Amino acid sequence: MDEDSDGDGIPDVVEGSADPDNDGIANFLDEDSDGDGIPDENEQLADSNDPGKASDVKQKDLPQGATIENVDGDNEDNYLDPDSDGDGFEDNVDPYPYTPTYSD
Repeated sequence: MDEDSDGDGIPDVVEGSADPDNDGIANFLDEDSDGDGIPDENEQLADSNDPGKASDVKQKDLPQGATIENVDGDNEDNYLDPDSDGDGFEDNVDPYPYTPTYSD
């Protein structure tokens, strides 16, 4: 069995077989597990524009308890969270989907 079937950098055992976006594709095969239009590969790095290169935010700028993988610290990693920064704007319409400290 492939350890990362969809090639997004998140192990299959972490992604699992759930389908929160109800697109009929299990997370471990889904390149966009939350259906927000941003590939999981980008979301795990809080990177909205250049896949796998650099995060849009720095750890020091995040709220306490938050991580690059979960920028709003809500116990739901970015790749599963339709509003990754918790500002009330879903990532697919948010010009700054990983910047909880800025006003969108």
